[in-house]
Amino acid sequence: MNMTHSYNRNISLDLIKVIAMTYVMLLHSVHAVTSNILCFVLATMSGIAIPLFFMVSGFLLIGKQKDWRYSSNKVVAILKLGFLLAFPIAVVRRIIAPELWLNAEIWVKELVGPYLQRHSVLWTLWYLGAMIFIYFALPLITKLYSKYGKLFLISGTMIFGVICNIFYTLDVTENFERGVYQTFRVYNWFLYFFLGGLLRAFMPEIKKRLNKITHSNFLILLPAILCACFYCLYLRYISFPYNPGVEYQFGSGICILYSIVTFISLYLYKPGRGLSRCIKNVSELFLPAFILHVFVLHWLYSLVPLTLLGSYTYILRFVIVYPVTLGISYIIMRTRIGRWIFHL
Repeated sequence: MNMTHSYNRNISLDLIKVIAMTYVMLLHSVHAVTSNILCFVLATMSGIAIPLFFMVSGFLLIGKQKDWRYSSNKVVAILKLGFLLAFPIAVVRRIIAPELWLNAEIWVKELVGPYLQRHSVLWTLWYLGAMIFIYFALPLITKLYSKYGKLFLISGTMIFGVICNIFYTLDVTENFERGVYQTFRVYNWFLYFFLGGLLRAFMPEIKKRLNKITHSNFLILLPAILCACFYCLYLRYISFPYNPGVEYQFGSGICILYSIVTFISLYLYKPGRGLSRCIKNVSELFLPAFILHVFVLHWLYSLVPLTLLGSYTYILRFVIVYPVTLGISYIIMRTRIGRWIFHL
C-alpha cells in the first residue's frame, strides 16, 4: 500500500514538474507578443510555471527532517552547477576578447550574474539563486513545523500571502518590483513554498473529499482549465493595462488561486501506465531543459525570422524549442558527466 501511494505521489509531482517545465518554455517563446490573442493566452496561462516549481519543492521538503548539512550540500551543489556552466562561457568570451581576462568586475558579473538574472545567457539560474534562500531557511522551517505542525504552515502562508498582496498592490501603483531582481522577491517564493507544504499536509483530506465527487480525469482537470481561462481574462482586461507581465502577478490573489487549483488538479489526475512512464522520463530532464532552452531560443531567433509567419512565428519557435531542448537534455543526462553536473 505504501509503495503504491509513493509511486502515485511521485508521478503526480513529476506531472506538475513536466507541466511547469512546458509552461516555462512556452512563456519564454511567446511572451513578447501581446497583440496576438493566441500568444497572449498561451503566455498568460503559462504564468504560474515558477509558482508550481516552488510549490513542488515545498511539498517535497516541508515535513521532512532536513538539517543544516542537507541544506549546505544543496547550496554547494547549486554553486557547483552555476560555476561549471558559467566558467566555460566566460573563458570563451575571453578568448574572443582577451582584454577581459584581468577585469575582475566582469568576472564577478559573469559568475554571479546568472543567479541574479543578469549579465549572462544563463539567467534562468535565478531560480536556483532563490532556492538558496529557501535552503538556508529550511532547517528553521523544519524545526518550527515539528513543533507547531499545521498551525505553523497556515500562519506562515497567511503572513507571506498578506506581504505578497501588499507588494503586488505597490507594484500596480508604484511599479515596486521593477527594481527588484526576481531572485530577491523571496516573499513570493516563500509563499508558494509554504503553499506546497500546506497542500501536502492537507492533501489526504482534499483527495478524500474530491474523490467522492468525481472519478473522472476530465472533471479533475476542469477547475484548472476554468481558472486558466479566468486568469487570462483577468490579465487581459483588468490587470494587464496597468501591470503588464506575468512575473509581476505572483502576489495577486487570482494568481495564487490559479496556482493552488492547478496543483491540486494535476496532483489528483490519474495518468495511465504508458503516460506515467513518459511523464517520469521527461521529468528527469527538468533541470537541463529549464536551463538550456534559452540557448535553443537564441539559436532560433536567427534561424526563424519573424517575417515567416508574423506573430505566429513565436508559436512555431515553441514547437521547435520543446522537442529540441528535450532531445539535447536527454543526450546530456545519458552521460555520466551530464548527470554529475545537473545533479542537485
